[in-house]
Amino acid sequence: MSIKRQIQYQFKNLLQAFTSWRLPAWVNGWAIKVFLIAIILFFGSSYILKIASGASSSYEIHKLENQAQNLEEDLNKLKVAVAEYSSLSSINSRLKETGMVPVGSLTFYDTEEQKVAKR
Repeated sequence: MSIKRQIQYQFKNLLQAFTSWRLPAWVNGWAIKVFLIAIILFFGSSYILKIASGASSSYEIHKLENQAQNLEEDLNKLKVAVAEYSSLSSINSRLKETGMVPVGSLTFYDTEEQKVAKR
């Protein structure tokens, strides 16, 4: 017998085995059909709810990532502003605007309780 004939014969036997199966009477009843439909509906709706909640969670995550990025940009702007205000040229220009003058020499007096400075 050729290999082709053997494969055809085995396939024919497999099909005959599938068609010859007989299910018990309780499987063919209306109660099991209702039960299976209920199970399918339950798991189908559970799946849809899970996918919908995943989509909304994804939206929330995207929104929070954008918020974090905006906060990081604000932080960088504030760091630049602090660096600008901390520079000596900025401090000197603000001192002139406030009317402050440089201090000359100071004399420090040491007392037992506290230290005192005098011009």
